[in-house]
Amino acid sequence: MNLKYDYFFLDNKYFNKIRANNLKQYVAPYRVLDMKDIASAFAIGLDQVESELATQISTGQIKAKIDSYKKVLYSSSANKELETYKKVNKAGEAWISDVEIGLMKMACMKKGIILQKPIQHMDRLM
Repeated sequence: MNLKYDYFFLDNKYFNKIRANNLKQYVAPYRVLDMKDIASAFAIGLDQVESELATQISTGQIKAKIDSYKKVLYSSSANKELETYKKVNKAGEAWISDVEIGLMKMACMKKGIILQKPIQHMDRLM
């Protein structure tokens, strides 16, 4: 459905809000995005894409930078999936460390090596 020639939607503020929201959702998963691809996806001109992106960047809706010469959008927001992956990886490494320590303690107990906690208070000995 081509709304480019629709009289009611051409200059409608609601349509512009919908397109701005869709543009924000479209660029969210990408780190680097060619604005020519955005223009073809939204069936609007490259200059209009650049101006709408610039407006959303200046209002803080999109955290990105525009390379006007190359017509490329560089996202500066953190990737939530990557952050989640890093947290899971860190938790996995901690779990592996805990398991290795437990296995080492079990091996020492099997060999008869006594593991003691360090003495907390020296005044008890005297």
